[in-house]
Amino acid sequence: MNLGNMNNELIEIVRKEQERLKMSTNPNEEVNILNNLIVIKHNNPQIILENTIYVCIKMLINKYVELIKINDFGYDLFCYSKLFKVISFLNYSEQLSILNYLFSVLDKEFPQIEKECLIRFIKVVKIDKIFSEKEYKNFPQALLLYSSLDIKTLVISLFLFILLVIIILLPACFESMEIFKIKYESYSDNFVINHVLNVLTLFGDIKNGFVVTSSNIFGVILQLFGKITFILLIVNFIYKKISDKISN
Repeated sequence: MNLGNMNNELIEIVRKEQERLKMSTNPNEEVNILNNLIVIKHNNPQIILENTIYVCIKMLINKYVELIKINDFGYDLFCYSKLFKVISFLNYSEQLSILNYLFSVLDKEFPQIEKECLIRFIKVVKIDKIFSEKEYKNFPQALLLYSSLDIKTLVISLFLFILLVIIILLPACFESMEIFKIKYESYSDNFVINHVLNVLTLFGDIKNGFVVTSSNIFGVILQLFGKITFILLIVNFIYKKISDKISN
């Protein structure tokens, strides 16, 4: 089958599906038709729909909510994965717009529904948008969003931060490049192991002989930045989780 015939067949299928959608009064059928049209359009951008994918997804959300209410399926059976799949077809700005719309609809129609999954997906889309569109000024926001996704991402963020501090506090090759003067507590004969253990005591707030003193203004700024960042990661995680629970 050549490409022209295939396109003609798809156009005819789309035309029939759109006619069925206009005539249908069955929410279940409408949900299936809309889903089919969205997938066809995504896989075949040259196919013209009466409505954009964005509008079709908005209609799909409304029909899906209507279907659940009419059939009394219960909000606990609300399936996010199918909606997330088609929403991912949109660009990031449209995804955020439609996700916020979905959130508002669920908040109105099913206030008891669990929205943690939706909130997490919104955060992931925001992170992807910032990095993919190179919104450099928002990189710190993306890192804070990532660290607040769950305990696992918080642990990863803290691990990377501590690793960075361990590297920064390594003695400079030349005295002129020295940012900090460091006095170590002796825990091991191996310098690297002893260095790591000493730095870890900073985060454990263990009182010992390990002392870090800034040699210049840059060192002072780094120390302040490090303390603020560490506290911010923890406070941000707690704040986001409390906010998510309130929204949920």
